[in-house]
Amino acid sequence: MYKVKSIVGIIPNPMAGEDIRRLTAYGISYNNVQKAQLVREVVLGADAVGVDEIVFMPDFLGIGYHAVDRIADKISTEITFLDMRITYSAFDSTLAAKMMNEMGAGCIVVVGGDGTNRAVAKGCGDTPILPLAAGTNNVFPYMMEGTVAGMIAGYVAKRKPSKGLFKAKAVRVLRDDIPFDLALIDAVVCQHLFTGTKALWSIRNIRQIVATVGDPTRIGMSSIGALLSVVDRRDRKHGIYVKVGEDSDKCIMKVKAPIAPGIVTDVCIEEFRILKVGDRIPVEYVPSLVAVDGEREIDVNKGDEVELMLCDDGPLVVDVPVITREIVREGWLREGGIPIIPLEE
Repeated sequence: MYKVKSIVGIIPNPMAGEDIRRLTAYGISYNNVQKAQLVREVVLGADAVGVDEIVFMPDFLGIGYHAVDRIADKISTEITFLDMRITYSAFDSTLAAKMMNEMGAGCIVVVGGDGTNRAVAKGCGDTPILPLAAGTNNVFPYMMEGTVAGMIAGYVAKRKPSKGLFKAKAVRVLRDDIPFDLALIDAVVCQHLFTGTKALWSIRNIRQIVATVGDPTRIGMSSIGALLSVVDRRDRKHGIYVKVGEDSDKCIMKVKAPIAPGIVTDVCIEEFRILKVGDRIPVEYVPSLVAVDGEREIDVNKGDEVELMLCDDGPLVVDVPVITREIVREGWLREGGIPIIPLEE
């Protein structure tokens, strides 16, 4: 009988967690030694559950090579690196995800922050991703131990489960009614026209926010809406819109929001509402810049018609709490012993 090869992809971003918010805020730095150690744990976890192949995106600092070098004699899984040209940009993550999807990877482990996962989402197609936090804003990825993440990724790649995966939401940026970019967590309209280092770290000049989630345990611009309404990442129907007040006389309320590591600021709210999938928010400020997942990327100039639309067509994501329960229910990591009696639901 033909056996389908189980493949886990790993995309480590060498630039994740290294932006200017290390200087303007109080964020910790995920250096590449730490990233290599996290990746090493993922490899060992995936190898332990019998994955056939682990495929790496090559990067200019060689995170994958450093991770594997110390454990080459301890693993039996085939290790390969994609044959791709490195461009030193987010396009590397997008291309790597596309190549992994085309080669039949069962799961892609993403090591980075919201921006890295945004880049991967553009190329991964229907391949599930398991995002691990190693960035500045880590609203989208999980903060979890690498060994367990590797085991879970191996389970997803080998078993291709019907449970334990969910479709993420996204904010599509439309120019003249045509989608041309996306955000996984938030799209933010900023009147500060200097792109600079791209990263957002101040509420100054922020005017409009469309967010897919409202999680009050996370930082970033999406935390502003989260203090007004909690919207779960698994909720595929709703998002949040906030208009930040320029004039205190127009503010309907104020919130004290953690917008960057160690930075909590008062934010004046001029308008707030819950969005439904398909709702569109026109960009009201021209000229302006739209930041997607924390990075100012998109110019809005006179004559442009730009809208931010809440969608339910983001990447397929491993739901870690659900998938771990499925692993226990199936007894996938057990051999022999007494049957496990499940709790009543």
